Amino acid sequence: MSILVCGKSIALAEPAHRAFEGVREVDGVVFGAPPAGRALLDATRISCRARGDICNATRCLGCTRFINFVPSPDRRRVTIRCYWSDDDEVGDLMTPAEDVLTVPADAPVAEACLLAAEYDRDVLLVVDSGVLVGVARRRDLEWADGEHPLSSHLTRQAWTVAVDASLADLSTILSNPGAEFALVLSSDGKLVGLVTRHDLRDVGWDG
Repeated sequence: MSILVCGKSIALAEPAHRAFEGVREVDGVVFGAPPAGRALLDATRISCRARGDICNATRCLGCTRFINFVPSPDRRRVTIRCYWSDDDEVGDLMTPAEDVLTVPADAPVAEACLLAAEYDRDVLLVVDSGVLVGVARRRDLEWADGEHPLSSHLTRQAWTVAVDASLADLSTILSNPGAEFALVLSSDGKLVGLVTRHDLRDVGWDG
């Protein structure tokens, strides 16, 4: 297995395959008067991890990850339970690139911090004239001079992973010291998303 770091291909030893699996519980909100049975899912909206959107919970019934759903006592909320394993693909877990917070390189650090807090993002993509020039971590910016440009506090190196790589491959990358996230690339090298340790732990990884 190999990955790209700053355009260089680096070979990684294949890890002993230690399977991980987990059940992710997603709380959905019921709109209107809560009905009974399957109709309850029709009235429920959830945030889908695999599809990256807000959807009608009825769609979960056709998903191979779906296990079951559990209504709250007042039937105003529904918990959807879904199964993930290290055989799933990175593309199913990543945050699509268009949903990752992008900030101009010349923006003040203070402004970037406010945006990161407002949108609850730990990693920002930093661009210059529309070109990705690096990434910035929220925790680093919080200690920086707020008047400095973001370009003075970005990281120009990042781990990358293929969109069709397995979560087992991703766990190998994120097990490296300092590897808290990875940029996700398509087969032709285009940036298509971002995936973090938090994302992986959310579906059962204990690394």
